Amino acid sequence: RTYAGLPVLGGDLIVHESASGASRSVDKATDADIEVTDTSAAIAPSGAERSALSAAQAAGDRKTGAEDAPRKVIWAATGKPVLAYETVVTGVRKDGTPSKLHVITDADSGRKLYEFQAVQNGTGTGQHNGKVTVGSVRSGSQWLLKDSARGGHRTYNLKHSWDETKKGSAFYDADNVWGNGKPTIAQTAAVDAHYGAAMTWDYYKKVLGRNGIKGNGKAAYSRVHFGDAYENAFWDDDCFCMTYGDGAGNKKPLTSLDVAGHEMSHGLTSATANLEYSGESGGLNEATSDIFGTAVEFYAKNAKDPGDYLIGEKIDINGDGTPLRYMDKPSKDGLSYDYWKSGVGNDDPHFTSGIANHFFYLLSEGS
Repeated sequence: RTYAGLPVLGGDLIVHESASGASRSVDKATDADIEVTDTSAAIAPSGAERSALSAAQAAGDRKTGAEDAPRKVIWAATGKPVLAYETVVTGVRKDGTPSKLHVITDADSGRKLYEFQAVQNGTGTGQHNGKVTVGSVRSGSQWLLKDSARGGHRTYNLKHSWDETKKGSAFYDADNVWGNGKPTIAQTAAVDAHYGAAMTWDYYKKVLGRNGIKGNGKAAYSRVHFGDAYENAFWDDDCFCMTYGDGAGNKKPLTSLDVAGHEMSHGLTSATANLEYSGESGGLNEATSDIFGTAVEFYAKNAKDPGDYLIGEKIDINGDGTPLRYMDKPSKDGLSYDYWKSGVGNDDPHFTSGIANHFFYLLSEGS
C-alpha cells in the first residue's frame, strides 16, 4: 500500500474474496484515513540516520551502520498517520547474533516512533548438534526456516524423493521451536543442516572475510531427507545447494557439522579454484572440503560436536562407530594416503585427499 508514492507501514488493508473472485469482506489495520499534510520532511535523512544509530547503540548493538540511506514512508501503525523515515541499522547484538534493526523516525520532529528487529532466531534440537539457535522469519501466523542474517539461507524437505531437480517443501513451525533431537520428525535433520550452514557462513565471514560461498552475500540452500536410506550428501553447482540423505534406516542423517561445512566448501572450491574432480586435483578438491569442514567444527565450539581431526565421526556411515576419514593418520581407514607418491592421482579423490588432510593436521598440531 502506498500514499503519494510512499510505502505505508502499518496500514495494511486485506480484501477477502470468494472462490469466484467476488469481494466478501475487508480487514484494515487502522481506521484512520491514510493522509498527511505534506510529504516534505523537516529533518534531513542524515538526521534520521543518526537517530536510528543511537537507538541501535542504546539497545546494545555493536559495529552499527546504516544498511542504506533512510527511506521516506508513511507510518500508520500507531494513531494518526505521519510522515516518517525508516532506517535499517545493521550490527551485532551482545550475544554475537547479527542485528538488522528497523527504526522509524518522525520526519518532522526526529523523534523515534518505533523499532523492530528483522533478524529473528528460533531454537532447535538437532540429532548431531543438540540445542542450537537457528535463523527464522515470520510468515503469516507461522515461522519459516530462513536465515535472513546469512544471505537468506533456507532449508527444504525433500520427503525422501529421489528427484534431485526438486527444491522440496519449506519448513514451517507454529512456535519457532524446531526438532526434538531424534530422527522421528523431519525438522530434526533440518535443524542440523540449517545450523551447519550458519556456522559455515560465519566461519567464512568472520575468519576468512568472505561474504558467502561466492563472496556476493547470497546464500546457497539446503535440502534434507533425500532418497530412502541414502547414505551420502552432496553439493550441486546447478542448484547451488547442499543435499543430505538420512543414512541407514533413515535414522542417521548425514547432517553433522563437519559434513555441512564440507559440502558448502565444495561450492567455494568451484567458485574459486575450479579443481576438477579427478586425478590429483580431485584429491585437493576433496581435501579442501575436509579441511574447511574441520575448521568450521573447531570454530563453532559446539559441546555436542567439539572440534577434532576426524571426518564424519557423528554420522556412523560405517555402522561401527568409526569415522569416515582420519586426518592425523589417513591410512588408518585402510585406503587413504598419508603422503604423496607417484601414481597417486589414479586413485579415488576421497583416498588421495589424505595427503593434504595429513598436511593440514601437521600444520595445525605439529609433527
